[in-house]
Amino acid sequence: PANGGELELVFLNGCQSEALGRAVHQGGVSCVVCWKTRVLDCAARVFACAFFRNIASGGGYESAFREARHAVECVMRKGAIRSPKGPLEAEVPMFEFADPDAPRMPTASGQPPPRTPLPIRVGIPVLM
Repeated sequence: PANGGELELVFLNGCQSEALGRAVHQGGVSCVVCWKTRVLDCAARVFACAFFRNIASGGGYESAFREARHAVECVMRKGAIRSPKGPLEAEVPMFEFADPDAPRMPTASGQPPPRTPLPIRVGIPVLM
């Protein structure tokens, strides 16, 4: 736009911004990144930094979106994983892309979760 061109990217890094993103996309912006659900602030920050770092390195929008998702999925914390001999200390994922407001599916009756603590649901990003 600085040189009279068309706006090609809008990045809406806020909760439930998909409807606004669709309107912007339908208005002619070729690439829109937004969130379908609520989004956890710290994960949104990791996502945005990774996205724009990839763009600055010459990546395209789709690869930047993939890299941003990957960056969030790679944030780890101390935890444990289930093994036949009992829980083993391990680095486990801190975040997962899922609706923070959706109920968790129960594990098989009597079975502990495969890892603890369970990942924090950070929201669902959308690329248009």
